Amino acid sequence: MASKLSKEELKNLFNTFDTNGNGKLSYSEIESVVLRTYPQFNSRKKVIMRAYQDADASKNGYIEINEFAILLDALNHYYELYDIFQKVDKDNDGRINFDEFKNGSKDLKLFEFSDAELKLEFDKIDMNRGGLILFDEYFIEGFFVFVDDISMNSHLEGNWPEAVNRLVTETDKYIKKINYAHLLDVISQRQLQTL
Repeated sequence: MASKLSKEELKNLFNTFDTNGNGKLSYSEIESVVLRTYPQFNSRKKVIMRAYQDADASKNGYIEINEFAILLDALNHYYELYDIFQKVDKDNDGRINFDEFKNGSKDLKLFEFSDAELKLEFDKIDMNRGGLILFDEYFIEGFFVFVDDISMNSHLEGNWPEAVNRLVTETDKYIKKINYAHLLDVISQRQLQTL
């Protein structure tokens, strides 16, 4: 996680990404360095794009130094989400049915859940009520974990509140296409769990 890097290390790493030296990172610069350094991202370019979009708190189309830690954390978190999603998606169709969800419950960190509890969790994630979990729906569930991580590290340098607002705004756009009331229900449940 970026929180383990010193300011100097973070700045040096930022400069490695900033290939044209203009003090801000374009998607092209980020993708180029990530793919060169971590070739396993070649099959996961949507992870790079999602992290880039979510870290751009200023909405100016670039990642600046104060957004860079968010980008690094998002890349790591979304990569892990994508990896888990692919492990559970046994038929590799880009969707998780309930049987895959149930059989992959350990990968999803849903230990010792009954079938009924697993079905409730599945239905909570399946926001469009299509009977299958799409990566974007699964991402939104993972998004709450990421926001929790950000809020726990709110003492860090950077535009954390703006990044969280950006993540919520982008997630909200997607949710409005699916089922806004369901998202509110999920948020309410999350808030109750923290009390």
